[in-house]
Amino acid sequence: MPHKTLLKRQEYHKKYRKAHKKEFQVYSKRYYNKPGIKEHYQQYRKTHPFVMQEEWKIAKKAWHERNKIRRYTAYKEYRKRNLVRMKARDQRRAARVFGAKGTITIAIIQRVYENNIKRFGTLTCYLCLQKVPFGKDHLEHRVPLSRSGTHYYNNLAVACQRCNLSKKDKTEKEYRAYALLVSSVSK
Repeated sequence: MPHKTLLKRQEYHKKYRKAHKKEFQVYSKRYYNKPGIKEHYQQYRKTHPFVMQEEWKIAKKAWHERNKIRRYTAYKEYRKRNLVRMKARDQRRAARVFGAKGTITIAIIQRVYENNIKRFGTLTCYLCLQKVPFGKDHLEHRVPLSRSGTHYYNNLAVACQRCNLSKKDKTEKEYRAYALLVSSVSK
């Protein structure tokens, strides 16, 4: 399926063509009545699309090979500038993999973070109740996607990196029991 902006652009062009139909007719009559243009256009349509498409694919592939580092650094910078959008995108991808219900949006993520700050006064991990340093926060599913968790607001919370990575695919209850066990063994 084409990208949303492409569809919007196509829709806009359709409306524009309908609104300016007479102008397009006048232009096309003027253009196609030039001597030799019809033959030129027919020849162009026969040869151009396939040949140019193949050349374009080869050129594109070569450009990507030459600019691997440039593309990678640009992507990393984009991710840094758009953290919330990237988190939402990563969560949607995980949902496709696991078939989770609901869709995660930037509005839902903002709501989760705002409610965490309202509840604790500052960004705090819901598992260990420690303050979360900027950039070390994770959007956490209380019931993991791999265990039929959803992307609905009530299943999302903010966790620190350490808790989120050690929680893995445990539920909140299982993780709390695991954390107690680990803390009692380490003492």
